[in-house]
Amino acid sequence: MSEQKLRPYFTGDNRTIHYFFPENTLRKAADWKTRERLVLTLHQPPDEMEAMRKNPHLDGFFRGVACADQIVVQAQSQQPYFQEHYPDIPLACIPLGVATGHYKRKTPYRPPEGGTATILTVGNWMRDYETWARTVAALRGRDRLAFRVIANRDTLDRIRGLFDRNIPDNVSLEFGLSDQALQQAYEEAALFFLPLNDAMANDALLEALSLGVPAIYTDLSATRDYAGEGTATFIPRGEPDAAAQAITDLLADPSRALAYSHLARKRAEEHFDWQHVANAYRTCYAHDLT
Repeated sequence: MSEQKLRPYFTGDNRTIHYFFPENTLRKAADWKTRERLVLTLHQPPDEMEAMRKNPHLDGFFRGVACADQIVVQAQSQQPYFQEHYPDIPLACIPLGVATGHYKRKTPYRPPEGGTATILTVGNWMRDYETWARTVAALRGRDRLAFRVIANRDTLDRIRGLFDRNIPDNVSLEFGLSDQALQQAYEEAALFFLPLNDAMANDALLEALSLGVPAIYTDLSATRDYAGEGTATFIPRGEPDAAAQAITDLLADPSRALAYSHLARKRAEEHFDWQHVANAYRTCYAHDLT
């Protein structure tokens, strides 16, 4: 139904039609396309793309990708996969952006001093909450440590199942926060902990980056593309003991946490502000029209 709204724009004119989330909506473009310039921003990492290929209901999506005039991916490290599978289609890398003017701290980050340190986790897609739950368990004996998760209801229900519905007293599960409350949650956090199974781009990572929250990320090519070097701690995927140690070490090292905060904000402003992203898309569209 969403894609049908685009149908009137497929008129045979040499115009640019851009699907920003084609994984969700691209199904008919291959049937409708004539002279239009089709730009697709792909969000799924290679392993997820391979899993999608096995779904017969996504045939229209893959036919649409095959007839694109420009593919945009959002992580430099994942370009080789798309170059291999679509060698005849121009490929660009334009990162996901963040509203750095909105996601800006009201007060500078300060490491916790004597009070409870809140470890914040946000989001749903490709999150590794199994490792998160085991990390919480590994740190259960530590005083003045709280874990806060903000996610969809179905994700929170899955987390409850990981604890057999016996949620620890230091865990808070929340949904439906306003934009202002979400930003406040980031600002109140001592650390941001984002365990992932996979990724290409990630809104929560960018929000934490923009707000200068010292962070611990699963070590993936995409998280390094976005966070960069020296702005966060990276841990092996699926290793709760390593995650627990990283949290303990970073809380014990306020000077490193402050450095992460400063460098993260600087990186968000310099690389991921939406104005930079918009300019990259303007260049992409202008190239299509030549």
